[in-house]
Amino acid sequence: MELCRITLYESGLAPLPQHREIIDSVLRYGNSVKKPREARWSWLPAEYEFLFEKKSPLLLFIGCLSSYLTKEIAISTIELLSKIGVEFRLYREEECCGAPLLNYGDLADAREVIEANKRLFEKEGVEELLVVCPGCYRIFKREYREYEVKHVVHLLYELYERGELKLERLDIKYTYHDPCHLGREYGLYDEPRALLGASGRLVEMEESRDRALCCGADAGVRPAFKNLSISMATERLKQARDKAEILVTTCPFCLFNLNYTNLKLGLGLRIAYLTEILLKALKNP
Repeated sequence: MELCRITLYESGLAPLPQHREIIDSVLRYGNSVKKPREARWSWLPAEYEFLFEKKSPLLLFIGCLSSYLTKEIAISTIELLSKIGVEFRLYREEECCGAPLLNYGDLADAREVIEANKRLFEKEGVEELLVVCPGCYRIFKREYREYEVKHVVHLLYELYERGELKLERLDIKYTYHDPCHLGREYGLYDEPRALLGASGRLVEMEESRDRALCCGADAGVRPAFKNLSISMATERLKQARDKAEILVTTCPFCLFNLNYTNLKLGLGLRIAYLTEILLKALKNP
């Protein structure tokens, strides 16, 4: 499918107008959501600004959605990592990883963005990339092979297994939504469930793990086919609504689309990113 999109793009038959807007946004603003560069860190509490100056080899790459639209992910992740003593840094000049360009078939511009990022990472002495977005994780794993790449779930699970992340079970019932890339593509099923199980009661939906329904947001579906995207999210929310108080995920796109649909339809379910839950369940923070 990816090769088909590249072929269609190169032959002038793609992208769709909505996808062209996103490509242009990445090239003009350095992000996929058409927001100004100077607003990228407007949400960062002043107490964490020192992270721009840290010389840690581990870079927490926030990504476009969490920098502008799902800021609760960025804030809770930074706060959680800081409280449990993880040494990491932020990069003030962070820009898009290039995933949307590749997804929509614009291979040439994607290569330019990827190589520009690599030059900046090398200049800053970055050796490891830590991400909150499965889309970023996917492109970093595939295209930035010079660097060790982890999704934040990988790191938090390692710390939990070593006893460095101590959690207490809250009297809350959770259900977990598997993002497509993390689940079906990279097999990350057990780790988030172990962390949630240590934080409360985990209840599975009828379709989970490799049978989990897509949230409807990724692969360019939401910007070009919004009604379809909402319809898919609705089906997922119906499965979660009668199972738990909080639907937890580990993807900014899933969080955004599920939350948007939840609020639009008035379903009353709470949608949260995993780090928000772990922050509340943190023992002796």
